[in-house]
Amino acid sequence: MQCGKIAGRPKGLELRDKVMRKEIQEALESAIAGFEKRQQAERDRLRERERFESDWARIRTSVVLPALEEVSAVLRRAGWQCEARAGDKDPGVHFTIYRGVKAGMSGGERPFMTYQPEKQQSAVLVNVATKGSAAPLGSFTLDKITQDFVQTEATKFFARVASEAG
Repeated sequence: MQCGKIAGRPKGLELRDKVMRKEIQEALESAIAGFEKRQQAERDRLRERERFESDWARIRTSVVLPALEEVSAVLRRAGWQCEARAGDKDPGVHFTIYRGVKAGMSGGERPFMTYQPEKQQSAVLVNVATKGSAAPLGSFTLDKITQDFVQTEATKFFARVASEAG
């Protein structure tokens, strides 16, 4: 049934001849306005998520990966193996550091650091895992993910890895 046509209404009766009570009309208009407000909020939330994903993709490519590559270059000169990578399907960044070909953690895992976007929070979760521990460093808004931040956290991560290397 369409709102513009009411089934079963005799053709002689039309709504313009009737006057809806004011409180009923206000309740109806309020429900319509509430619906439209929720629809707009959903559109805004989707736009914000798309903006976050786009901004993260840019920061990942222009800030995080180059900053980690600079750290890797220094560590490689000192004999460490490093890899900073971002997958096509995974929007995160994975950074590993190890010495030689020896695996660093039980089960053959190498120490790693990840930058994983959290779309619901519009933030990036940074995690580290070494031989001794695994823990999130925290969630950070995109404006905090700078070259200095990435390199400082990578340096702290390396210090932990180096202190546990035997």
